[in-house]
Amino acid sequence: MDVCFYYIHQVARSWKNLKFVATTTNSLFHAKFKHMYPKFKDDANVIISSWILLSTSWVEVDLVFIPLLPANKAHWKLRVLDIKAHTQRVLKSSTYNDIKVRIGIEPFVSMLSCLMKCVGIWKKDSIELNMDLDFSLPQQKNGHDCGIYMVKYAEYMLYDNIGSMPMKFNAGRARLNVASLLFQYQEIGKARKTVRLTGGESIFLE
Repeated sequence: MDVCFYYIHQVARSWKNLKFVATTTNSLFHAKFKHMYPKFKDDANVIISSWILLSTSWVEVDLVFIPLLPANKAHWKLRVLDIKAHTQRVLKSSTYNDIKVRIGIEPFVSMLSCLMKCVGIWKKDSIELNMDLDFSLPQQKNGHDCGIYMVKYAEYMLYDNIGSMPMKFNAGRARLNVASLLFQYQEIGKARKTVRLTGGESIFLE
């Protein structure tokens, strides 16, 4: 799943004419928040003293894409934190018990609200984080396509055009496109590293 979110991060960094500035977290972020929650319920300050690695400062972005896995690990979902709107949107690609989703996400709602206020992104007296469960999006037909559906949701959201996403698409072809672009990003990274090592004077690509 972290590969999917790495891809989304690269899309948010490099694609043109996007409507939002965005970043991502990963499964470690999800696991760390889940692990901290019992202590957080007793002392909210625990979130301040914890080391949480972010790829991009949240002060600089509009949206944060976050993976969500319920307690029974049945199905990955995409959480989208809209910083300006104080909203956390949950995008699901498969029918799943609404109550279980809400129970699974409640710890993150309270902890993210506290984190945003503690680091000064939101004011201390600002409204709490709202939660929006979206059931209207295209749904997968099997039990193993949740990753590519999250990728497609994120792509359309970055263009503020998720309402136009086709209800059916070729998941296999979409995965090949993602793999191809990931390879390109890897080669670009190698090229940049070569430029740095050579002082930027020359570059050789086979």
